[in-house]
Amino acid sequence: PGQRMVVHSVAFDRYRFGGEMGFDVVDQDFDPIGWSASDTNPPPRLHRFELDLNEGKMLERRQVPLKDQQRGGVDVPVDMPTFHPLRDGQEARYCYFSGAWRPEGWFPFRSLLKADLHSGSVTNWDAGDGCIVSEPLFLPSSPGGTEWLGQSSEDDGWVVSVVHDGDSKRCRLVLLDAQKMEKGPVVTLDAGPLSPWGVHSCWAPS
Repeated sequence: PGQRMVVHSVAFDRYRFGGEMGFDVVDQDFDPIGWSASDTNPPPRLHRFELDLNEGKMLERRQVPLKDQQRGGVDVPVDMPTFHPLRDGQEARYCYFSGAWRPEGWFPFRSLLKADLHSGSVTNWDAGDGCIVSEPLFLPSSPGGTEWLGQSSEDDGWVVSVVHDGDSKRCRLVLLDAQKMEKGPVVTLDAGPLSPWGVHSCWAPS
């Protein structure tokens, strides 16, 4: 057969553009949960795309369920995926996301989720009520950040995120063992007073 490519990506089934954050700064309070709970903006989900590169066409698109068995098998909406930095453009088994599970609406994100793209298993760490998580980063254990050590070591490292706690009015940096995310943070560092939530960041050399 022709040359094929498999891509995993987070996508909306549909999306209505305009007023994305669900509020008018002049006339109403900021309400992201209300925006995400509406029928016009369904939650983002992980999808698998299979492409025929010779024919230039898509062979298949299907949603990949990310079911959290600790919460009764709920299918967790996700966004802001990341993976091992040395797997860019290569096959990757593990992917990490901001999880959007909350009963009142999928946004903003409150958990960090790890998905095994081979087995379909999911680990979902919930930061708790009143908390929002930032985009996660995966930091491989040394020397895995500069040298590919094989698939058996692909998830040997740390998942890092900033948790914005609206109840305590503080931020904290959390580090989770990527192989034991269900145990929660192994390190928690106070990051100062509550700051604006941000997305799409990266580490840069000093």
